Amino acid sequence: MTQPVWTVASAGTAARWAAAIRAAGAEALPLAWSEIVDAAAPAEVARALERVGPDLVLLTSPNALRALPCGLGAGFEAACVGEATAEAARAAGFAVRHVGRGSGADLARELVAAGAPGLVLFLRGEVVRREGTDVLAGAGWRVEERVVYEARPRGAFDAEVAAAAAPATVVVGSPNGATALDRALEAAGRTGVRALPAVAIGETTAQRLVSRSFGHVVACDVPGVDSILRVLAGLLPEEMDPRDARPG
Repeated sequence: MTQPVWTVASAGTAARWAAAIRAAGAEALPLAWSEIVDAAAPAEVARALERVGPDLVLLTSPNALRALPCGLGAGFEAACVGEATAEAARAAGFAVRHVGRGSGADLARELVAAGAPGLVLFLRGEVVRREGTDVLAGAGWRVEERVVYEARPRGAFDAEVAAAAAPATVVVGSPNGATALDRALEAAGRTGVRALPAVAIGETTAQRLVSRSFGHVVACDVPGVDSILRVLAGLLPEEMDPRDARPG
């Protein structure tokens, strides 16, 4: 049996990445270290939009929109990290003005370059990187934030890692996911997995993996499934056709 690619991320993301990897020709096993839960009801988000009256709503993950009904964002413009986030924003009624292809900090720099400072409402998770908001604030933008979701660790994750078939490589979707994976490997006595290639969704996740003694870490140049497929096509050339690694 071909060894699978482990996808370590929140439940929905791990499953989505695994499905894309299978479609590209390799075996994949989703291992969800967390599940996404709502931290604000749609009515609370609606009140925040009305109270703040932002020039722009900043969205860095589709998870920020998971509980929002169609039409709630009508009348508001959004800036999104990634096309998946942009699609979810449009479905919620937002008019998407900017779609960043890199990190939140990259999108913030694009917004600064595109026009005069304004008022931003950042709908975010409980844990967030500060680079993007720091860039905006440093350029004179006003940023208000609302936590609308959180990643809740799954109690079954350690046991699932212990029981999983030996991987060909691992794909890790966040620094917290890297920490959870490392802890699960230690508990299961499977620390040899650290010697395998590891694909990190971004540089911060890559740094966390390196700090946990993963020896061969490759960071995606742009966060997203298309970049994951391109990296895996290089790591697993006999299993994945590089033509299946869609540009994006």
